[in-house]
Amino acid sequence: MHRQRLYLGTLVVLILVVGLLAGCRGTPTPTPKPTPTPTIVVIPPPITLPPPALQPTLPPPTVAPPVTGASARVLATPSAIMRVNATTASARVTAVAYGQTVKLLEQNVAGQELTIAGYPTSNLWHKVEWGGYTGYIWAPLLQVQ
Repeated sequence: MHRQRLYLGTLVVLILVVGLLAGCRGTPTPTPKPTPTPTIVVIPPPITLPPPALQPTLPPPTVAPPVTGASARVLATPSAIMRVNATTASARVTAVAYGQTVKLLEQNVAGQELTIAGYPTSNLWHKVEWGGYTGYIWAPLLQVQ
């Protein structure tokens, strides 16, 4: 009889548990959606650039007065090109090596303006004679003596 009660008690408990589980099928509680966090956008202040640096301006070339029979020394390395006319478009006559002395026939002849690194901008050429040749050499390449 003790066994029957135990069996009966176990059966009752089992039925209660099954009943409870069957009754728990109600509507599930919805999970709340998280509230979005506002995004903070930081706009940096406008960049202020300093004013552009002033570009130095070269003074106009010094024009030496014409001197009859003067000479000049070649400053260009390895040489200065002597040309038929006062322009790089004219034919080459010859090359005069650095340190050579040329005879000046005419000074400061207006011709093609050149800009070469290390030398000022100039349109002045000298008509010269050297080694039996006559032609023009760009003035900044010569040092009048």
